[in-house]
Amino acid sequence: MSMHNPAHPGKVLKELWLEPLGLTLTQAAMRLGVTRKRYPRSSMHMEHYA
Repeated sequence: MSMHNPAHPGKVLKELWLEPLGLTLTQAAMRLGVTRKRYPRSSMHMEHYA
């Protein structure tokens, strides 16, 4: 059985959220009220800001 190699969360966030909304990672983090470094861990809350 071969192993599944899932997409990196950062790539998913970039393609599904950041690019369509025209946001940079820094802008998204600021809107969420988190540091840029912490942003990927807080991404589950992003739907509130879409």
